[in-house]
Amino acid sequence: MKYLFLVTLFLKLQLSLFAQDTIRSLSLLDALRVAKEENFSLRSSKFDVSIQNKEIEKAGIRPNPVFNMQVLGLLDHSYYPNEPLYTSAQNRQDWFQLTKKMQLYGVRQEKIELEEKQLQQTISTYNLNLREVLYDVSNKWLDAWAAQVTKNMAAESILSLDSLIQHKVAEGITIKDNNEYLRLLIIDDQYDITDINAELDLRNELNDLQFLMNASYISSVDYDDDFYLADIPNNQDSLVQIALRMRSDIAIYKSQVEISEVNLTLQKSYSMPAPEVGFIANPQNTIPYAGIFFTQPLPVFDRNQGEKQIAAINLQKAKLEEEAIIAQVRNQVQKAFDAYNIQKKKIEQVEHALSLANLLLSNVRKSYIKNERGYIDLWEVERTWYETKKMYYQANYEYRKSIIELLYVTGLLEQL
Repeated sequence: MKYLFLVTLFLKLQLSLFAQDTIRSLSLLDALRVAKEENFSLRSSKFDVSIQNKEIEKAGIRPNPVFNMQVLGLLDHSYYPNEPLYTSAQNRQDWFQLTKKMQLYGVRQEKIELEEKQLQQTISTYNLNLREVLYDVSNKWLDAWAAQVTKNMAAESILSLDSLIQHKVAEGITIKDNNEYLRLLIIDDQYDITDINAELDLRNELNDLQFLMNASYISSVDYDDDFYLADIPNNQDSLVQIALRMRSDIAIYKSQVEISEVNLTLQKSYSMPAPEVGFIANPQNTIPYAGIFFTQPLPVFDRNQGEKQIAAINLQKAKLEEEAIIAQVRNQVQKAFDAYNIQKKKIEQVEHALSLANLLLSNVRKSYIKNERGYIDLWEVERTWYETKKMYYQANYEYRKSIIELLYVTGLLEQL
């Protein structure tokens, strides 16, 4: 038992460490997968789908039959035959009525169809919520990545400068002896401050990401994530067609048109009021009577004309809103596609600039260590290299953000 306990404990520790490893360096796709399952808003929206399924069942329920009973007793004793009891059937007139309100042909099916269309819209609304949640998670993950990039870049710069500072210390140079050494210390302190600020920014972004994912502690995001999310067609028309087919908000407006059409049909069916029919048993002083019950409201004044007119207007409104969202989607796709292509070109340019800055910094550092004269000011080169690298990562950030935006406006993001 002792060994079994130790083995079990070891396995639990291994599983715990594995779980921590999976959350320690979080890729974007992993973040999206967790958010799909655990996000509070999405879990709540799933109940709306379940509720609407019950609405379909409710629409199919037929009206209950109605039972009515009346008992009338004779009050004047002079009419009692042979002095029977008051409760005697000879002194009573009883009324037993069983009726049911009838639904006109097709009304029940139209009610069910209306709720089924509502279900489609509820599912589309859930998908729209999913789209928004994944968009928020993607942007928050990217913000955390940017904060982590800044922190890593500051840490890299600190290590690089520390090697130069240690070299000068080894040569016996102090702050009082050399202004360049003093400037190295200043810029090193600046990198330290940047590192501290980046640490705080990173923790804040990761905390926000944890909330959106409803996840446990996340220590970092995947710094080397290649950000390959989906194949993006290099054609605007193809992207527009994908958006018109995939976007959940368009599906909502299409469902609203279908709902309005079915509702108009239902309201027309309600123009004729439903009858109520049934059976009557009416024993009167032991004399049995029986018959049928039928009541039919006459559509003289109220022919449901108000609801029919409102339904017709709502149908026109739904068609107009569907047309508007399609035009809006085309505009959004065009803007996102243009931004994506521009950011893609910018990446190529800034990569070239960074390669030059790396080469310049390497050459100047070698000259600085060798105490060669005529080289460019190391302090300025450090600042140039740092600003160029910031520009490089900012361009990467904007490029990745343009990918997220393009996937968002085309509806591909919710398909990941």
